[in-house]
Amino acid sequence: MHAQGYENMGIHEYQVSVGLPGIEERIRTAEYLEANKVSILDFENFLFADGLGAPGILKSLTVLNIIAKTAKKDFREMGQLDVQAIVAGIESSNRTETTKIRRAVS
Repeated sequence: MHAQGYENMGIHEYQVSVGLPGIEERIRTAEYLEANKVSILDFENFLFADGLGAPGILKSLTVLNIIAKTAKKDFREMGQLDVQAIVAGIESSNRTETTKIRRAVS
């Protein structure tokens, strides 16, 4: 079943037209530090400038939004142990595998 008006859109078009604006709005209206909202949206601009596609940017913003909801500090003040604690919490949660943060293993 497709959302009204989006049935002829490809996944990339959908992510650019619906997915990205949706996560941007969730970030802007979220109840966490304003400084972290600014950092996330600044990072989005960097990702676009760096040439990352809409799916990668959407994934990055989604994960950063989850992290910001958990973070008790401004991202710029967080140390390695702060980040490890948040990532460990996400990885051990009951979130779907696609939400969890994975690193490539060579």
